[in-house]
Amino acid sequence: MTIHEELVAQFETYVAESTRFEQKGIKASAARAKGICGKGAQGPG
Repeated sequence: MTIHEELVAQFETYVAESTRFEQKGIKASAARAKGICGKGAQGPG
């Protein structure tokens, strides 16, 4: 998987988790979305 593909996959996961939190109030989704943001800042891998 290329770096671009990994970033796209992480962003899609972030959007899904963030949407779950905003629409359903699932707090675990917010934590997962934050974790994805931190992972993306470090770079894939």
